[in-house]
Amino acid sequence: MRYYSVRRPIGVGGYPKRWNNPAIAICNFDSKTFCEDLGKEAWGYIDYEHPLAPEDVMAYELLLPPQKGKSFKYLGADGQGRDIVQDRSGRFWRAQKPGTSS
Repeated sequence: MRYYSVRRPIGVGGYPKRWNNPAIAICNFDSKTFCEDLGKEAWGYIDYEHPLAPEDVMAYELLLPPQKGKSFKYLGADGQGRDIVQDRSGRFWRAQKPGTSS
């Protein structure tokens, strides 16, 4: 699975490291570059064999390219104003507001 970094180049401490799902490849671009499958500019990408947990994706500010057939149901906002959605598999996702931490 490929995840893009749109905020900064991928560096030490800037991506999830899990013993059961190590990074397969890391690629930083020379400058922020438009990525066709993402539909926006990114600093680089990182590949994993298995999907990352949503918490890791949010904590490291990574983006997964849109997947065909992937849809989300909007459920509302939590007590801190973050949007909560549910995907087709039943997993819940919490969107972090830009400029905030956790």
